[in-house]
Amino acid sequence: MKRNSITFKLFIITTIFFILFFMIVVISQSMFFEKFYINHKISKLEKNLEEFAKKYNKEGWDQIAITKNISNFINNNNAQIAILDDKAITRHIPLFNLIIETEDKNEVMVPLNNMILMETIQKLNLSIGDPIVIKGVYSNNEHNIIYPSSIQGKENSLEVLKKTPTSFAVNISNLRKETIRIDMREIKGNIVELNFPTQKDFIMPYREDMFWSAMDNWFWISKSDGFAIENEEIISYKYKSPMNGIDNIVMIKPIFDKGELKEMVFTMSSLQPVGEAIGVMKDYYIYGFLVAILIIIILSYIYSKLIANPLIKINNAAIKMAELDFSVECNVRSNDEIGNLANSINILASNLNKNMKTLQDTNEKLRVEIEKERTLERMRKEFVSSASHELKTPLGIMRGFTEGLKDEVAIEKKDYYIDVILEEIEKMDTLVLDMLDLSKLESKAYLLVEENFYIDLLIQLVENRFMQQLKEKDIKVNYMYSTEEIMVRADKKRIEQVITNIISNAIRHTKLGGFINIGIRKYNEDEIYITVENEGDGIQEDKLNHIWDRFYRVEESRDREFGGTGLGLSIVKNILELHNSDYGVKNTENGVMLYFTLRLAVEKNYIKADL
Repeated sequence: MKRNSITFKLFIITTIFFILFFMIVVISQSMFFEKFYINHKISKLEKNLEEFAKKYNKEGWDQIAITKNISNFINNNNAQIAILDDKAITRHIPLFNLIIETEDKNEVMVPLNNMILMETIQKLNLSIGDPIVIKGVYSNNEHNIIYPSSIQGKENSLEVLKKTPTSFAVNISNLRKETIRIDMREIKGNIVELNFPTQKDFIMPYREDMFWSAMDNWFWISKSDGFAIENEEIISYKYKSPMNGIDNIVMIKPIFDKGELKEMVFTMSSLQPVGEAIGVMKDYYIYGFLVAILIIIILSYIYSKLIANPLIKINNAAIKMAELDFSVECNVRSNDEIGNLANSINILASNLNKNMKTLQDTNEKLRVEIEKERTLERMRKEFVSSASHELKTPLGIMRGFTEGLKDEVAIEKKDYYIDVILEEIEKMDTLVLDMLDLSKLESKAYLLVEENFYIDLLIQLVENRFMQQLKEKDIKVNYMYSTEEIMVRADKKRIEQVITNIISNAIRHTKLGGFINIGIRKYNEDEIYITVENEGDGIQEDKLNHIWDRFYRVEESRDREFGGTGLGLSIVKNILELHNSDYGVKNTENGVMLYFTLRLAVEKNYIKADL
């Protein structure tokens, strides 16, 4: 097998995995687990015993505090504990209890010293905060201690006495008997404190007997010659109970006062769980073998997928390439034969995709050029047709008047004929100049010469040039903006041409005695919005956007009454597009409004231009 082959890899990985798996299990069981468990348990028990004794000696616990802390020690360490005097006689007996906060916010203690009762109480699964109902007898007039006859927990209930007496008879004297009635009470509340062990093993009687047996054994050992406790170091040894042969760890923490032994804290914990664990692990290999079989099946499936998935990806890539889709890529990253095959397919697909894109880009450019040529041809034909139409009328007029002069018809009107011919020549000259200007703008060959200038002053300058025409048609111009001077950044010469063409168009289409509204307002933070509205007839909605076309007139008859070359607004459109301005036209209540935007100038301290 080759070192980089997939078969070799699968064989090595599987072999190493199972060898390491069984080696770790065997070594951990035989060398480390038991020692680790015993050392960890002894270390933890010794540390907690030291802390318990230190707090007990310094804090001066009362009987309730002793009971509470003993319960916590038993629960946290899985161990029994007792406090002895210097003669190894038990000094403190834990008073196990629970404390209830009643509905009237009083705290009542419930004694639980009966060990048999304790085992039964554990079945109630009591927790702090749980609701509880106690029936029993108060032991004092303060009503803060009650001995239970029944306990009703959150889930279960317990009858301490199967039949609770309500009275009993006692001898008051030798003369007669007197019946004393028991005052049974029922209290309800929530548990605020639990002071008893939660581990059932440590409250069973034989555990207690085994514990006291260990203390007696140590006491008699300590009475042997030469034995003495000289310091506060913890004494520890292993003790095998003669009752059941269970191994235990025993620790004694001496407490000294002014150099003399005062008390001892005695604790014992079973080491049986580790023995049980070792015994279970001996049977582990039987189940381990079954687990190993399952792992082999799973790994075989995974490894087969490792081989199958790349092949499927390569096959899918090949299918797409057969369909001329070369953008596909095989996401297989490995150094074996499959990885090399996938990499070769990726290189092939990349090269084909690159060539395909080059061919597509070339075709697209060719298509664009062809479409551009078609557009230019169509524009040329339209231009020739429109120009011919526009030139035909003045040429016809000039020809008629020239023939009249040649034939000496109406000699007295000679000067009038010449004026008409000159006027038509001027119109033709304007038309030709506009056509040349429009052609330059449409070819995008014109470069803007931008500068800062005041748009409001430029509008007034242009409006003054049309003063005579405005007066002839009795048109009133209304300025719909404030007197604040507004500076813009644009090609001043071309914007002047835009305003001139728009105002000229507005004058032509305004009725006699009508008005023109010119407005300037902010469009956004960087632009202004300029509007020119003329009073007059509106434009049909389907014809609004056509006003920017060359030689287009709203009047389909192309009546010369309104004047103009038909190129003014087309020139306006191209100039505004060079400035990247928004522009448009819309009908209003009064007539028609044309609008466009310009960029505001950045320089605020620009010196006012001489207009």
